[in-house]
Amino acid sequence: MRHLSTPVMALMTIPLFTAPATAKDWNEPDGLSLGVIATASTSPYKGKDNQTALYPTLNYKQGPVSLGTDGLTYELIQSPFLSVTTGIVPRFTALMSTKTPELSGIKRKVTGDFLLGLDLELGGGLGTSLALKQEITGEHAGQEIVGAARYGILQDNFGLEFTAGAAWQSKELSRYTWGVSKSEARANRAAYAPGDVVIPFVGVSTVAPLSDSLTFATSVRAEFLPKTITNSPIVKKKDVFSASVGLSYDY
Repeated sequence: MRHLSTPVMALMTIPLFTAPATAKDWNEPDGLSLGVIATASTSPYKGKDNQTALYPTLNYKQGPVSLGTDGLTYELIQSPFLSVTTGIVPRFTALMSTKTPELSGIKRKVTGDFLLGLDLELGGGLGTSLALKQEITGEHAGQEIVGAARYGILQDNFGLEFTAGAAWQSKELSRYTWGVSKSEARANRAAYAPGDVVIPFVGVSTVAPLSDSLTFATSVRAEFLPKTITNSPIVKKKDVFSASVGLSYDY
């Protein structure tokens, strides 16, 4: 079984603080897809409440090229068993808005990463994926490597997929995401740099076609932050949970 992949799922499976590990589905149909996603997540940051959001999605695919709210990608290799993808994709952070005393003076931007992704089908519903990312917008020059294994079940067009993996973040990316620079330090908030970190995660996703054009999708994910991250003066939780539901319509 090819892994669950629709334009709306591409955004729903983006974790809060690590990059997605999977490439797009090789046989995803060409054309325009519009959707909407509702999300809820716990916040690991001090002074940040748990978050809910509702936002639109858009994706246009023509052959190996896809352009949308999850970035611009090109499939270098397309087959039923192997997909190799490259592109430029956005990275979001909960620190884009920091209007609380605990996070005063700390603000991050949406950044862009160069992506090289590999997705391999092993048969029997099993698959694996690897994504390498390099920040290219001049904010931190960090890197990330995300590896994941998955098991999927397809029954009467209903898809269920279990995923487990880990993300390695370089010291530059982890400082930008979890740390405090010298210029951001305060009397009650010391400068802190986590160094290289590894973040394990697990997730469950579902996809259910409601018609030839309309698809309903859900996703639940948990990330487990290591002590080098939770020691940061701006981090309050070691486990981060998120859930999403979404609809997409293919034109």
